[in-house]
Order: sequence, then C-alpha cells, then structure tokens
Amino acid sequence: MNRYETTVSSEDINTSHAIELRLIGRDKKVLDIGCSSGFLADALVKQGCTVSGVEYDPETAEIARPKLEKLVVADITTQGIADLFPEEVFDVIVFGDILEHTPDPARVLQSSLDCLAEDGHIVISVPNVAHGALRLSLLTGQWTYTDTGLLDHTHLHFFTWASLAQMLTSLGLVIDDAVAKILDPMQTEVSLDVDPLPVEMVEWVRDQPHSLSYQFIVRVHPGDTGTNSTCVPSPAVPWDNIRLTDIFTSRLNNAREQERQLKSDLASATTKLEWQDHEARALANEISLLRQSHSYRLGHLILTPVRLLHRLPHLIRGFRQKG
Repeated sequence: MNRYETTVSSEDINTSHAIELRLIGRDKKVLDIGCSSGFLADALVKQGCTVSGVEYDPETAEIARPKLEKLVVADITTQGIADLFPEEVFDVIVFGDILEHTPDPARVLQSSLDCLAEDGHIVISVPNVAHGALRLSLLTGQWTYTDTGLLDHTHLHFFTWASLAQMLTSLGLVIDDAVAKILDPMQTEVSLDVDPLPVEMVEWVRDQPHSLSYQFIVRVHPGDTGTNSTCVPSPAVPWDNIRLTDIFTSRLNNAREQERQLKSDLASATTKLEWQDHEARALANEISLLRQSHSYRLGHLILTPVRLLHRLPHLIRGFRQKG
C-alpha cells in the first residue's frame, strides 16, 4: 500500500487536503501533480471537477486511472509539465506535498505555468521545516528522518514560510490565499525528549511565529507580487484549539511566578534603598547646615581647648619618652 494513501474529507478542516479542496473550488478543470492513487481526485470529482493527473510510480498511477480524465506517468523533475499536456490549459494546478520531493521546486513550478488558464490558480501544499517540533528536536541535537511527515526521508527541499513566499515571488506568483494546518509541537510524528531543555523552552518555542504551522497551503496566480511580503497564513482552526496546556505550560507558569516574585522583591528592596539614600542625604544636608551655624562655631571654639587638655597628658608622655 502507498504510504501516502489517505481518506480525504472536507469536514476535517485542519488537514491539507480539506484546505486544498476549499481553495480549488467546485466545477474546475484540475491538474493534480503527483496524484498518487487518486484520493484527492476522487474528492474533487465529488465537487464537480474534472481531474487529470501526473504520477511517477506506474503501479500507483493505475489505481488512480479510473478517477482521472487523463493520466500521464512521468518524472516531473526531468520533464516539463506543460510539455506533458500540449495545447491543454487548466483552471487549477495542484502541487499537494510534491515540491519538497524535487531537487529544484522553482523549476518544476515554472514548467507548469504554460498550461495554466489565463485566470487560473495554482494550489500548493508544503511542510514547514520551522515547525516547533523540529525546532525542539534540533535543540536536543536530533534530526531523525521518518517514512512520512515533516522529515519524510524522500524530502529533497525544505521550506519555511519566508522561503516559500520568496520562491513564489521570484516566479511572479501572487499569494491570494494562505492557510496553515496547525499542530502542537508535542503532537506530531517527531519523537522528542525535551526533559534536558530549560523549563521554559517548550512554551517559548510554542510562542514563536509559525511554530504551530505544520503545513502551508497557498493559492497563487501570476501577477503583481508586491503584497507577498506582507501576507501571513491564517490558521485552519483557532490556535487555542490546538495548542496544548500541559506540564510544560505549568513549568513556565511557575517560572514566571517566581520571576514575578523576584521582581517584586527587587522593586521593594530598591524602594527601601532609595528611601534610605534620601534620608542619608537629608541628614548630611542638616549636618552641613549645622556646621555653618554660629552656635556650631561657638561650640567648636569652646570644645577645642577641652580636647587639647584631654590630650595633654598623652603629649607630655610622648615628649618624655623621646627625651
């Protein structure tokens, strides 16, 4: 069985396939690149679309054939996509988790543009290499490939949101919709041992931009790319629905409470020191004023002879010892 085989449901809105179905729309002429066994095509047909496909593996392609209007078995890394469909154009071309498996994603994407209808769109899904699970994995010195997922062992190219947007901009493709499938870093296929990390690290990673974005799904079309730099993918579901509250949250809350208490104690100590400094300055000022007063000077004149008489025996003993 193909390890990528899956059931596509438009109701499971936090999946790349459901997001793709929404971005593709109904009653479209679609070209599915890397169509596999046709599970996406099957769902698209139910939306009134007609679907053609390109698949690398001949056996898997034959499973997809009954669901497709046209099927081409080909290697898109060596053959231009538009060359596979001469004199045909499509309303939507889909690259669903395909580009990361190619050595030159930009070239592959570029090769499809000549068979895109004038008002057509391209729908792309790629995994996010900056997802929190991989950030935490690297912090513990781990980078372990798996059969599927973020570190699928057949991935040749890795995307962040910034690098995806940069590639699309370089090809003159405008992002008109962007969605992120989101998963908490502790809920992916990536095996993690975060106990050696500082107590606040997991929560800190969760707070970083795009750290919960497991996949980016975008719809693009040729045009003015000026807005790409400010485009931010929206989450498929609210962040709070996915982000876990767990022992790491408790650890961070405890650490923050300790920090708050230390800051409060420091503020109290600082206030006390400032008050003591103020009192010392005020006392020094009073002493200075007192020394400048007539009564202080008079007292000083009276006490000076007394001090000398008090020291006189000591002075006499000193002279005798010298003599």
